[in-house]
Amino acid sequence: MRRWIDHVLYDNRYHYLPCEQLPPISEVEKIIQEHQDIIQQIEAVNPGRVGVDVNTCATGRNADITFWYASHKDRIAIEQIIGSDKFFGVPYNLNNR
Repeated sequence: MRRWIDHVLYDNRYHYLPCEQLPPISEVEKIIQEHQDIIQQIEAVNPGRVGVDVNTCATGRNADITFWYASHKDRIAIEQIIGSDKFFGVPYNLNNR
């Protein structure tokens, strides 16, 4: 039910993985740096209204990525650019702000 509410009602998508299953923050930051061209392509979907955040777990050792956006149209465009349920191996969330 929670996934349905997130997806349909709020237009969000989360991976729901526990911190222990997320990659180390250093790996996530490296992926972000190595793929700045894709990050810029995603941000260009709706400049100023689409972005990316690296989220650390409570332990501060593991992390994931959140792509945020302003509309369902933005979300669809982001999903098409990424083309996978992971961003170069890193689990990500989609958050309609």
